[in-house]
Amino acid sequence: MQQITEFINRHKLILIEDTCESLGSLCQTGIRSERKMLGTFGSFGTFSFYFSHHITSGEGGMVICNTEEDYNIVRCLRAHGWTRHLTNRQTIEEKYEDIDSRFLFVNMGYNFRPLEVQGAMLNVQLDKLHIFNTCRRDNLRRIKETLSRDDRFSRLMSLMEASDGVDPAWFGLGVLLNRVYAHQRLEFLQYLERNGIENRPIISGNFVRQPCVSAFCNDEHPENYPGAEAIHTRGFFIGIHQVPLDQTVINKLANVILAFPFSPYHVVVVTGSNGMLGKYIQDIVLERSSADGSIIKITSTTPLKIVTKDSEWIFLTRHDGDLCK
Repeated sequence: MQQITEFINRHKLILIEDTCESLGSLCQTGIRSERKMLGTFGSFGTFSFYFSHHITSGEGGMVICNTEEDYNIVRCLRAHGWTRHLTNRQTIEEKYEDIDSRFLFVNMGYNFRPLEVQGAMLNVQLDKLHIFNTCRRDNLRRIKETLSRDDRFSRLMSLMEASDGVDPAWFGLGVLLNRVYAHQRLEFLQYLERNGIENRPIISGNFVRQPCVSAFCNDEHPENYPGAEAIHTRGFFIGIHQVPLDQTVINKLANVILAFPFSPYHVVVVTGSNGMLGKYIQDIVLERSSADGSIIKITSTTPLKIVTKDSEWIFLTRHDGDLCK
């Protein structure tokens, strides 16, 4: 965060923090051991009170800012661009005497005004935020310790880790399957659901894959964002509860996660495949894959590729060129 704020200040930019899933997270400021809450470093901080986040008002969220001018702009935007309830309402209305001040709109706007029942719900939840986050941090610590004690864990997957100087208020356990098990991600998540373990993607995966992006940005491609692509194809979230979990529940969670029959995905390159040995291997792969119904795709173009559920066989001949080029 220190590097971000230095960059912002150097280039005279405005920092808007999206902290919708980080309510209560702390980060070092770079001044000795001082820490601040995420969402308070920039000119604006946004928070979500969606029902699955740290605390909830059923829907909606909150924006915080540093100046009265920004406060009025945000408040205007949330209510149709109306001047109602603005602290500088009178000054604005004097500029437009020919318009009924009861219906004066000075900005574009939306209807984001919360209901009183949402405010009442949130007031109660705010008092519990510290307790909730303390429980979540402890639950996460014990889940990580339980998983890490099993030798299978590091072979199959890894967990998201906090950056130096950051103390997240975890609301989800971020997991990344090891690369060789990416092909089983969907099957694994369905298995978790059947065993009572709810899950979700990490945020939205690679957002460039979403239809709304391709509708407006035709020149964006998922493969240009390898980090997001890894999260999309291998990552998932498991919720961290806001009440203390009994260790027997944590043990069951770990056992279910690690009991799934993972099978690594192999990419096998066969050179000289137009020779006797190459053709023999090709026949064996086709015969066995056809027998067990594991063939997904066979490409007829060169090089020949046979894709099965757990492997990809690439058959190269001398006509396919130098592999080192």
